[in-house]
Amino acid sequence: MMRYTKIFGESGLEPLVASATGLGLRQFYLLGIASAGHFLSRSGMRVDSDYSFLGVNQNQSHSFFERLTLDVQQIRNRTKSEQKYNEDWVYAFNPLRAYPLVRFDPAHPERVLCPIPEFLMRRVSEGVFYDIAGSAGFANAFGVSFQKYVAEVARILCREPKFQITDEQEYKVGKYRKDGVDLVIEDESGVIFIECKAKRLRQDAKFSALGDGLEQAMDDMAKYVVQHYKNIADALKGVTSWKTRSVACFPVIVTLEDWWIFGPTVVDLLAARVKDRIGEAQLPQEFLDTMPYTIASIDELEIALQIMDQIGIEPFLSAKNDTEYKTWSIRPFATNHFLDEVAKANRHLFEDDWVRLMPSLPQQ
Repeated sequence: MMRYTKIFGESGLEPLVASATGLGLRQFYLLGIASAGHFLSRSGMRVDSDYSFLGVNQNQSHSFFERLTLDVQQIRNRTKSEQKYNEDWVYAFNPLRAYPLVRFDPAHPERVLCPIPEFLMRRVSEGVFYDIAGSAGFANAFGVSFQKYVAEVARILCREPKFQITDEQEYKVGKYRKDGVDLVIEDESGVIFIECKAKRLRQDAKFSALGDGLEQAMDDMAKYVVQHYKNIADALKGVTSWKTRSVACFPVIVTLEDWWIFGPTVVDLLAARVKDRIGEAQLPQEFLDTMPYTIASIDELEIALQIMDQIGIEPFLSAKNDTEYKTWSIRPFATNHFLDEVAKANRHLFEDDWVRLMPSLPQQ
């Protein structure tokens, strides 16, 4: 919840939330949290209740619940249209993720059920993306905000003097201006070059084991990886402000949501696309061996950085890129290989921000 509060709360995005939903971001989240909390102990609720204690008037609460609610028959129809009866059945999209509240009594449309409360919490946090994704100026502001969040997390978890962190710095190659690597994290053992990608995995790739959607998604990711290698190559040539060091270098693409790049089929598909594109870019193929890339969601990175704080950059990422773990995603790899270090990780990085978000709610 706090991750998305901070990302969507940036100055370039919060006005878009207010415009799209009719509520400020804090109001939107508080109403969602209050509703989800209600369903922890009750099966149903009335959406015409008074939420003025949250600073939400009747029109605003009506807009909020309409955005999250469908009738039973509407949910049935959407579920039928999304069902799969082949090997992709497990990946089928559940409409309750988009509409977690269900009106069940035509005589009392103010009464709703929440079959899966977790979906409600996800809808009012990460799901805000779908409320504002079509807004003018969203794409650039979203990318900038995510990059800021990754940098903030890095500075919380990788503190000086043990680590050195450098933000994106523009540079020129001849007359051409380049943005450079989004973030560089260094310790005595190695360097992480981070590229932040807020783009979400395509729906047909996320909920399909194979097919055109997945192939296109992996081709998109391959473009990101190779562009990242281009920027790193410039850094290694000394044409940026980064000072070259004789230590292990690790390119990392950090995504906002999990792209599910694990298992031989998907990992090999991405590797083939990267190999093709790195050849087209006329970059050395040995980069793939000397600087193996890693794809990590921000959720995974938050754990990985805490392990690296304990053991160092190179020991962690070299182990992750070992043949045995090449097809594993970071979370199971870390749990399997660094169980003691994972146990020490803090899963609540912004507790003070959470306290500021949550008011002292009156008893209802």
